[in-house]
Amino acid sequence: YTLSLHDALPISCFSGRALKPADVAARFMEPVPEEHDRWVGMLSSCMSAEMARDGLFGQFLAGLLASGPAPGPQVRDLLVQQWSVRNEFISGHDLGDALLRTWNSQAHTPFFLSSGSARRMFRNPRYDPGAPEQVVEHLLLAARGGPGERSWFTGRVLEVNQVTSWIRSRRPGIYLVTGSAGTGKTTLIGRVLSLSDSAERARLLAEGRALEHADPGEGAVTAHVHARGLTADRAADLLARALVGSGVLMAQDDPRNAAELVGQLQRAVGHGAPPPVIVADGLDEARAHAFAITEELLLRLARFAVVIVSTREALRDGTGQSLLAMLRAVGIAELDLDAPATRARGRRDMRAYVLDRLTGVSAVMDPAVIATRLPAASHSSFLLARMVTDHLRAAPVDTSRSGWPRRVSRTVEDAFDTDLRGVSAGQTARILLTALAWGLGAGLPEEEWLACADVIGRGHFGPADVSQVLGELGRYIVQDGEAGVAVYRLAHQNLADHVRRPFVPSYQVAFDPDAGPVAAALLGRYERVLGGGTATEGHGYLARYAWRHAAAAGPAGVELLRELASRHGSLWRSVARADQEVAARLAGLGIPAAAVAPAEEAESLCRGLADMSPADREDHARALDSLSD
Repeated sequence: YTLSLHDALPISCFSGRALKPADVAARFMEPVPEEHDRWVGMLSSCMSAEMARDGLFGQFLAGLLASGPAPGPQVRDLLVQQWSVRNEFISGHDLGDALLRTWNSQAHTPFFLSSGSARRMFRNPRYDPGAPEQVVEHLLLAARGGPGERSWFTGRVLEVNQVTSWIRSRRPGIYLVTGSAGTGKTTLIGRVLSLSDSAERARLLAEGRALEHADPGEGAVTAHVHARGLTADRAADLLARALVGSGVLMAQDDPRNAAELVGQLQRAVGHGAPPPVIVADGLDEARAHAFAITEELLLRLARFAVVIVSTREALRDGTGQSLLAMLRAVGIAELDLDAPATRARGRRDMRAYVLDRLTGVSAVMDPAVIATRLPAASHSSFLLARMVTDHLRAAPVDTSRSGWPRRVSRTVEDAFDTDLRGVSAGQTARILLTALAWGLGAGLPEEEWLACADVIGRGHFGPADVSQVLGELGRYIVQDGEAGVAVYRLAHQNLADHVRRPFVPSYQVAFDPDAGPVAAALLGRYERVLGGGTATEGHGYLARYAWRHAAAAGPAGVELLRELASRHGSLWRSVARADQEVAARLAGLGIPAAAVAPAEEAESLCRGLADMSPADREDHARALDSLSD
């Protein structure tokens, strides 16, 4: 049967003389116009020389569409990638591939042939819109069919207790978790989030280990967001979706901006809803947008919600204003993981963590020696402890021999590079991880990840390369979901900054030169997607972030987006947003003359949009405000 001009999957089940699948597929391709992006697959119950057993193929296929593949070594990568619980749909190729890999009958042999670029066309029965983010290594363990990775969370009793007390207070306001890189901010927040999420909570409690700290309780956190790469409006939309899922807000078709979310939450709480608990992790990782997220969203939400913010220090471009000072000015309480007493407890907890992970690993490796040495190192952190114990569990050292400390990494960067040197993927792994560091929001979908890798590595990479890197370096990669699609990002900002050094804009060089090729690659992919018949808003990542990548490249990037908009008129709103971002950067660097042209174009475009739709008047007001500045 045919679903559209773009995707078709004829399915045949014959007893007697079977058709030749290649002939059927070739005939099926004939009526499709050349200008269309297309995919055709042929799935046959048996080879042409075989006879099919009645009903066997249909039952097997129906089972896949109803439940998905069962966990097992042969489908490990499929369950983590294509059939991920974060993908709402699978493609015809995914279905055919899964059927061949899991077919377990000797009666006859299915045949699958495909051609073209497959798009998602079947609903994924494993899809879970509420699935929490997870480290890929843990997903691979579960997909293999054996026990998943146990939780190694150790200590931090007073710290978890403090955050839990904030949640239980239900007193609206800003609550801060601060600390330098690697001190365990995200791990601490993640512990609370895990015990709040029903599925993760059940997994943790099933381990049978008593909680040493206070239990925040199931459903304690109403909504949370990781701020990496987000704008204020995008963060607001993500929080709003979670608040809808928790029953605090009513569902609506259009995304909510920051002002709309604040107004709706004010009304909900005013009508008797309890103040929700909102968590914003990694606020500093929003980079230039961290201050807008704080001013336009978090500080305003804090009048009606318990808002827990995890962040490092960040300084505002141009003025040097402190992010922490802004939050502390209105904050109710703060947990500083760099405070001397907290650091002392942290070192003690780190020793316990190292002992826990290394005990029983090797007869020649004394965990107590390593547990004493590692927390005392000048660059020690919980992130480094995790990476070092990962290495030592895989390749123990003989602590009775001199020189063993030289085999233990002293910094996060050294540990990361050691891992990269030791994998078979080699340079391919570094290129793919560097590409991930360009992702915005929750992360890059696989297709966009590969598009970035192609331009960074000046080659061609495919799904097999992604599978290899996920398999070998999955402990450094997080899989999340956004807009019904699985996305990937590096597990820690330190790692992202190591493979891709943060760009610092200046009067002389206002925009990152490396952003241009990445923007061109992603906009080129957007062109192909739109040319295949997808609506501009139909592709989650590119619809939300293509304009951000264009703006990061400066006026040249906006010009690429403008050319795309000339062929797909619904993208002019994206051009206006990119113009505003470029103008703000130039004005902030003290180059106001260069900021005038993009600010004027943004105002003109927003005025035209506002004339057609009252919903765009707020954007027009922002454009006017930017132009006046």
